[in-house]
Amino acid sequence: MVPLLNRILWDYGYSSSFSDMDFLHAAVLIMRIISKPCHDLVCIDLGHKAISEEMPQPRVQILNLDSYSILNHSEEHMVLRIHGTYNLEIGHILYWIPYHICPTVDRYDSVTVVKNGLTTEKWDVEARKRRITY
Repeated sequence: MVPLLNRILWDYGYSSSFSDMDFLHAAVLIMRIISKPCHDLVCIDLGHKAISEEMPQPRVQILNLDSYSILNHSEEHMVLRIHGTYNLEIGHILYWIPYHICPTVDRYDSVTVVKNGLTTEKWDVEARKRRITY
């Protein structure tokens, strides 16, 4: 049985492992191109601080790029080699789904809920409010 949290926030790992289950990805995140050193290289603001590094690459599925390779992944950035023709510029938004959602969601105090392209509400991430008591 799939744990409840992952059924709610279906990630790329579950969708690739259980493709027979007809779930939509519930957590889609945003990143930006922050540098473009040449025509086929981009640096994006998606580092280990935004996504867990315990999984092997690819740790994300980028939704609006079909063909790319991950060249480097550091604390604050990821460098991609783009295969094919895209009109990508600095500031361009890319959408991604993490392979493992739990560590990504746990890094934020709240998430924004979007329905039919409109922001509808914010949800608190309750896992952030943990504490150890004696």
